[in-house]
Amino acid sequence: MAAKEIIETPELLDLGKFMKAPVSAAVRANGFIFTGGYVPLDPETGEAVLGPIEDQVRRTLDNLRQVLELAGSSLEKVVRVNIFLADEADFEGLNKVYREFFPDNFPARRTILSPLVGGFKCEIDCTALE
Repeated sequence: MAAKEIIETPELLDLGKFMKAPVSAAVRANGFIFTGGYVPLDPETGEAVLGPIEDQVRRTLDNLRQVLELAGSSLEKVVRVNIFLADEADFEGLNKVYREFFPDNFPARRTILSPLVGGFKCEIDCTALE
């Protein structure tokens, strides 16, 4: 059985602390990095980034970028993305910003409409190669 490693993150990127739940920001296993579901939190202040979907997606994907880099990976190595979107009307804005972070060679992706707590419009997790 292969070992798994919990990726340590700075306090303000620590999902478990934010959610007050037993959740890891990221886990390394079998050559992959699996991230938890991130929402748009500013890692410098710990405050929620609310407002337009574009701002929320940009902050969320930047948080994922930081976590992947801490794990020794990158957005370029992402193979799968899961997006939870609170409002179907935000789909176009989501895709606009998504293309900034994934301009080509798109990872496999699914987008699910789902109510989210705290006024968040998106939650995103991913799987990347090491």
